[in-house]
Amino acid sequence: MVATSDGGTVVVGPDGVRSLGSGEVEGQDPLAAFGHRAAGDMAHLSNNKHCGDLVLLSTVNELGMIHAFEGQVGSHGGIGAGQNFGILMHPTTLPADGDLLTDDDEMGHVFASPVDIHRQFLRWRRKQGTLGTYKQQ
Repeated sequence: MVATSDGGTVVVGPDGVRSLGSGEVEGQDPLAAFGHRAAGDMAHLSNNKHCGDLVLLSTVNELGMIHAFEGQVGSHGGIGAGQNFGILMHPTTLPADGDLLTDDDEMGHVFASPVDIHRQFLRWRRKQGTLGTYKQQ
């Protein structure tokens, strides 16, 4: 992913380029293999205050190994592979609000960004009356 001179952002793959602003693709979409959330996730990353002008992402092979620049045991925050299937465990007395649930399947799985999940945590804390009671030691 690279910031362009006109202030936009594009994702470049071996056979194509995708504009994150317009969604326009030249050649083969470099995000096609990463699912329907990939473009939104990359756009979110590109808008982060400390995102670099150039972001290099690796792929994960069929054995779950990361193609990295140095030896790593794991990774965090990428797109695709198992990291797209995280688990949010919470007490049944604090059900997830409807805006976190997807209609993609019959199970009502949580489908949200980390920001959405953080907002859910804040709502739960407000409901319990504990928001603002934490004091850092």
